[in-house]
Amino acid sequence: MAKILVFDIECYTHDFSADKGYLLCIGYKWLGEKKVGMIRPKSFTQFRKDPTNDRTMCQEFLKLAEQADLVVGWNSKSFDWRFLQTRIMKWKLGYLPPVPHCDLLLTSRNVTKMRRTLDNTGKFFGLKNQKIPLDLNQWMAAGRGDPKALQSIFDHCKADVLMTEEAYHLFAPLSRVHPNVGIIDGDLEGCPLCKSKRLHQRGRVTALRHYRIRYHCQDCGRWSTSAPIRNKRNV
Repeated sequence: MAKILVFDIECYTHDFSADKGYLLCIGYKWLGEKKVGMIRPKSFTQFRKDPTNDRTMCQEFLKLAEQADLVVGWNSKSFDWRFLQTRIMKWKLGYLPPVPHCDLLLTSRNVTKMRRTLDNTGKFFGLKNQKIPLDLNQWMAAGRGDPKALQSIFDHCKADVLMTEEAYHLFAPLSRVHPNVGIIDGDLEGCPLCKSKRLHQRGRVTALRHYRIRYHCQDCGRWSTSAPIRNKRNV
């Protein structure tokens, strides 16, 4: 079964740069599983001694990424993934794997006309999970290692992961970059997104020399097409 990793990072940084900041935590969830995992400092005491040492968190996430068939985030290509890659390189741990990456913010930009923050997306579409607001004082205190503030950051990150998972189910049927899950699992008979066999034929997509049969999944809603079928020439 395809392993899809939903993730989100929280960090303490100046101007959102990884060379001027460090990780506070990394939240993650394997799609289809109930538990939200949290990669966090091993102890508050150790964190206060050297908050910039996020080496262990980078190591743990690298192991997760190496198992994934697809990673999913919100604004993750532009920020989270690059921040993680920079911190991993700093500690000379290697590089993140070339795993397919579905950034839902990019999908939203392609298909919606709205303010595309995760917070506004959650409110507008009525997602079950919503953002947990944090003020500047909480971020500053967390950066210093305050246990109560750090716990607020962890809760905030967990909510973001759950929101991103909900947003995945909303936007994945519209994604242009989502891999065919059937190829990963060795089952090409159903929907390329959810593998449902409840596909209804809905017309054709016609080109000059071939056409494709168009299908609509009755479970996830994704539209897909068959392989090209060459038009027969009239003699």
